[in-house]
Amino acid sequence: MKLVIILALVAFAAARPDGDYSRYENFEVDETISNLRLLKSFVYCFLDRGKCTPEAADFKKWVPEVLETDCAKCSEHQKSLIAQVLEAISQKLPEEWEELKKKHNPDGKFDDTVREFLAKYGKNKQLIHSVMKLIIMSALLALAAARPGDDYSKYDNFDIDEVTNNDRLTKAYAHCFIGEGKCTPEGLDFKKWIPDALQNKCAKCSDKQKVLVARIIKALIERLPEEWKKLNKLHNPDGKYDETITEFVKQYGN
Repeated sequence: MKLVIILALVAFAAARPDGDYSRYENFEVDETISNLRLLKSFVYCFLDRGKCTPEAADFKKWVPEVLETDCAKCSEHQKSLIAQVLEAISQKLPEEWEELKKKHNPDGKFDDTVREFLAKYGKNKQLIHSVMKLIIMSALLALAAARPGDDYSKYDNFDIDEVTNNDRLTKAYAHCFIGEGKCTPEGLDFKKWIPDALQNKCAKCSDKQKVLVARIIKALIERLPEEWKKLNKLHNPDGKYDETITEFVKQYGN
């Protein structure tokens, strides 16, 4: 009887007109699937074993659609989000995954549908897309770096303190540099200077550029050690530029 009521409520919710899911366009699903505590809270919501946040409640509505109809009523973006969450549950919380399947797919007749859905929209699919995007971005950056006559005069009055004194902005720049986030136009310019700064004391930079990039490198070293470790590994994997970096930051980073 309880199952009948739950399925009736799910069907009712799925049939609601004008459901506004636009807030999920920028939903950071990686924060959920990389945090085991958050992931567990989602799956406990799905299994009626815990409270549901508004986001988990929405995902819960989509789960039966996924397991039974390939999420036919979902948008492409919703499919990607729910697939990544379900894939993470299947990999990191196998017992809860079996409970979830038993709840919505007790006789296993939708197993193929689920496998195909996760293969098409899950994290591995997103990873391939991200790699291709990174390759394209790298090619565009190389082309941009090769352009003669780049005008960086706009940085003559750039207030680097607004970036280095704001952890959120500093982290956004760091994620741009290491290919884990979007880049602002300023972030892209800094990203071009970083390899030269780390390997050659920014020999091709103006004195103003050297100060700007040294200050942001110093902020990463002091306040975002994990991001700095990734950036340093990207451009200085064997540590042969360690001394150069130290001297550069000491000379221009204060």
